[in-house]
Formats: sequence, structure tokens, C-alpha cells
Amino acid sequence: GGGRGRGAGGGPVTLTTATATKGDIGVYLQGIGTVTNAGTILGAGTGTLGFGVLLKAGGSVGNSTGGMIDGTRGVYINGAAGTVTNSGTISGSTDTYGFGVVLAAGGTVVNSRTGGIKGTNVSLRVRAQPDLPSRPVLRQG
Repeated sequence: GGGRGRGAGGGPVTLTTATATKGDIGVYLQGIGTVTNAGTILGAGTGTLGFGVLLKAGGSVGNSTGGMIDGTRGVYINGAAGTVTNSGTISGSTDTYGFGVVLAAGGTVVNSRTGGIKGTNVSLRVRAQPDLPSRPVLRQG
């Protein structure tokens, strides 16, 4: 294993029908960024290394109908609040680290009727920071 797929800095990453499957992390952004997916993003790592999408400084992930994001942790956003809008499939599909979506610094998840978020351990974890005035939001569309 080892390595990262697309991205490195910040800014937008858009996948239409492409597949990002290189290494432990499918898409990795160190700076705040936006990922828009209608293809397949796969983080092939195991344990604490397998991320479909990892945003280290907050940002947003949009997963369209037919889009798939998969890893030990499907989507993991920390450093600042995040937003996930899902109409496809997001899954954390291995061992005890299997989380569908983790918003470590709080944020919003909007899951449409066609969307599915699942994890072998936890499907959705949103942590609010103590200094945030509002609570995390989950909306089912």
C-alpha cells in the first residue's frame, strides 16, 4: 500500500466517471477544499490509513447519484467544519475503523433519498466543537 490518490494542497477536485484508487487514500487535501464525485473513489488502505476522502482543513464533499466513496473511513473531514451532500453511496467497509462519514470538527450532512451512508462500525459521526454556537445538522432529503 501506501500513497495517496488525487489532490495534495487545497482547492477543488472533481471526478465524473474517473476512478481514484491509488494507495491508502483515494482523495487527500491538506488545505480546505471541495470534492465533487460522480465516479468511484476508493481508499485501499486498512486500519487507520484507509480513507476514501480525507480533508485535513475542512471543506465539502458532494457525492452524486451513482457516485461511490469507499474506504475504512468513507469521508473524514477535520480541522474545520465540513459539509457532505450525498445522493450516491458512502461506506466505511472494513474492520473496527469502519466509519461512513466522520465530521471531526462538526458540520452538516445532507443525505438524499437515493443516498446511502454506512459503516461497519459507525455510519455517521459528527462531533461538535465546544465553541460552536450551533449543533451538527443531519438532513434526510
